Amino acid sequence: MKRNSCQRLARSLCVALVALAVASGVGLGCESDSGAVRGIVIEVVDRDIAEIETLKIRDGDGKLWSFTTEGSLGKNGSHLRSHQLQGESILVAWVRKGDALVAIQLRD
Repeated sequence: MKRNSCQRLARSLCVALVALAVASGVGLGCESDSGAVRGIVIEVVDRDIAEIETLKIRDGDGKLWSFTTEGSLGKNGSHLRSHQLQGESILVAWVRKGDALVAIQLRD
């Protein structure tokens, strides 16, 4: 299999796993300790030039999600503001820690 095909397959599997995790939580109708949500960037607060401190997105149903972070997620505030300006959604994988939702991964 060619490298591009492998990369596409890996991305597809990742998206499918995240979708399954989200569907499981929604389908059970219960509050989950982890999940993923896709939405439009509403606000980004930088920790420094390479990391974000907090992130707010609005999902397709209009719900506002607020996240904190605990280190680099591979995307900086500038990158996320570009998504905000262009109206492009991002996928946020998160875990619950106490009352906070902590973003653990970001995908375009």
